[in-house]
Amino acid sequence: MTLTRRSALVLSVLTLAVLFEGCLAVGVGAAAVAVGSTSTAVYRRGWFRAPVAAPHYIVDKALRKTALRGRLIERQRTCNGYKSYYVFQDLRDVKVKVKLKSISPDSTKVQIRVGFWGNRASSQELFAGLQQDIDALSK
Repeated sequence: MTLTRRSALVLSVLTLAVLFEGCLAVGVGAAAVAVGSTSTAVYRRGWFRAPVAAPHYIVDKALRKTALRGRLIERQRTCNGYKSYYVFQDLRDVKVKVKLKSISPDSTKVQIRVGFWGNRASSQELFAGLQQDIDALSK
């Protein structure tokens, strides 16, 4: 195989993968609407995104508590009044990136990415733990 043919083959495979991901996301979204799900959590392009009905400072505090329970090592933290960005690392050297952004005084947008390509199950599990800690701190 020549280099141009190999490049064309790789490009076509990548294009099909991106199209498949988009079709899969549309299909899952349509199924959620058909079922009548009220959840606004979305998993797209490796990022798990969900709004949380809690102020930014509570979500930030709960995230650090969740990371401690999950034995995540904090590698980077950038925070200002309404945005936070964390990079954690687990014991297997998998990076976990978390972004928090204040939408309003009483709600925060959470974005989680586990690993380089993203891992839906791990992201949802981390979000579930975060939600438990937010509920505990809000009481």
